[in-house]
Amino acid sequence: MPPSTATPAIDLDALLQRCLGNLDLAERAIEAFLDDFPTSHSNLEQAIELDDSEAVSQLAHRMKGAARNVGAESLAGLLESMESLSAEGDREQKRELAATIADELKRLEESVL
Repeated sequence: MPPSTATPAIDLDALLQRCLGNLDLAERAIEAFLDDFPTSHSNLEQAIELDDSEAVSQLAHRMKGAARNVGAESLAGLLESMESLSAEGDREQKRELAATIADELKRLEESVL
């Protein structure tokens, strides 16, 4: 499931609305998200390799919420798929989805940098 290039990587209007129009706060939110996400993604990949469905579900859920908070809806959708797949999918499906999530993060980074 490749990331959707038709959907913006980040909905800046939604983020600014959440930040009550405060551009500085929005920028800090994105920065904090981008600082934290690689570690969270690494933890997700480790949980996949350990075949720890509960950890995959919890991490995907937390990451999904963080993505939604900064208006990264496409990324949040991928994480929602991972959360659903956590108990049912096989390890290879989860690995492929984790790679797609990493690609979408790169797209998000490129769109805000």
